[in-house]
Amino acid sequence: MHKGGKYGLAVLAGLLLLALLAAGCQGPKKLDNFRQVRIGWSQEQVKELLGEPDKLEEAAGLGGVWQYHGQNWYGSHDSTLIVTLLGGRVVMVTLSAPVPR
Repeated sequence: MHKGGKYGLAVLAGLLLLALLAAGCQGPKKLDNFRQVRIGWSQEQVKELLGEPDKLEEAAGLGGVWQYHGQNWYGSHDSTLIVTLLGGRVVMVTLSAPVPR
């Protein structure tokens, strides 16, 4: 095999590796769907709409706080959507975003 063939194979392998890494990395979540979450929804309904939470805090099996980090409709990447559950049902939904200066 000549030099060009080895170089081309290395480039192809590098591109394949980058594609695999990019597929495994998710960008910020779009939190625009948070407006659809309603008080009384089940945790399954929340997961169906928003996916698995980024952070989960359980409270003795009675409730929990789920946090989703991502980008909101204003374009802020530092937004946090907090879904509070009690008895497996949504009791509160809040979205925090940095205040523009």
